[in-house]
Amino acid sequence: MAPFDLEYGFLHRDDLTFYGLYIAKDWEPLRLHAGVSGHGEFFAKKSYTPTISAAPGTTLSEETWFFLKHTPDAPMPECP
Repeated sequence: MAPFDLEYGFLHRDDLTFYGLYIAKDWEPLRLHAGVSGHGEFFAKKSYTPTISAAPGTTLSEETWFFLKHTPDAPMPECP
């Protein structure tokens, strides 16, 4: 278990599926038109910036940004 597992689970409880997996929903499209570049190299982004009360006098907050990049011709990364 990673040190942040409990906090992550608490902040992302709405993203947790029945199967115990997290799903990032409601991505913001960044490529709005067809073409090679569209609007930059990223296809979409997803941001998380919640702040919630965890206990009396305690809050949890997060600022995370995911960027989805489509690279069909890129080589697969090496697995450790």
